Amino acid sequence: MSYLIIVIIILVIIAPIISILPNARQKTQLVKRKAAMAEGIRVELVQIDDVNARVTISTAGKEQRPKLSVVAYRFQRARPVSWREVEAREWSLNRVTKNSAQEMQQLTTDWTWLVEPGQNLTNDLDGYLKRWLADMPDDIVRVEDRGYILSIYWQERGEVARIIDFLTDCSAMLSLPGGKNDGID
Repeated sequence: MSYLIIVIIILVIIAPIISILPNARQKTQLVKRKAAMAEGIRVELVQIDDVNARVTISTAGKEQRPKLSVVAYRFQRARPVSWREVEAREWSLNRVTKNSAQEMQQLTTDWTWLVEPGQNLTNDLDGYLKRWLADMPDDIVRVEDRGYILSIYWQERGEVARIIDFLTDCSAMLSLPGGKNDGID
């Protein structure tokens, strides 16, 4: 009987220690995040509005949009030399589900503009995004460029190498010298 009590006490001591160890998915996420951070990409856990979900009305009469918990991979783009005189061009794309409203202008059948880039960005951006987004992991929710920070919001289930390549290549394309695609007219 005393051996049984000793085993139970040991199990009670060991159980919390084992429960805090990372599981296989968490280890995989850590490897992805370290690879991204090694390339100069910031990794953040964020919540964004789910534009594909139905808007509900609170008891106070305010619209409430459900939130998505995602991981943001952010890459700082190079600013133009005279960045103080140039306003940042912002754009944002969101993945569309079959149930969501198709009111926004679509880039592809799966992606719509939340914030369009405007006339100042060339058509090269459209072609570039169409080519890359067709080949990206399915768990990407949003891609945006705000304040010279290029961001991808996703669930970290796909290949991180594609995400890193997209962020660095798109940043380079948007920041070409001479102002070709950096929004400077």
